Amino acid sequence: MKILLSCLLLVSVFGCASGSREVASVKNHCEIEKHPKKNWYRLKMHGQPMNKTWYKKHEAEAFYSKYDSAGRCEY
Repeated sequence: MKILLSCLLLVSVFGCASGSREVASVKNHCEIEKHPKKNWYRLKMHGQPMNKTWYKKHEAEAFYSKYDSAGRCEY
């Protein structure tokens, strides 16, 4: 009986019940990047530019909306 209680205590301290669980969340992997010197924007996916072309703000937002609504920004 003491062994069983000891095991339960160890599991509660070091196991799942320790409160160290991480909650899975959906991260948005798309972002709009502004050009450092000009008023141009581009879409970055997973930290990398979608392409090398810079766009007007409303065009970049349209790309973002298109990719986000298609679910391409969630993985």
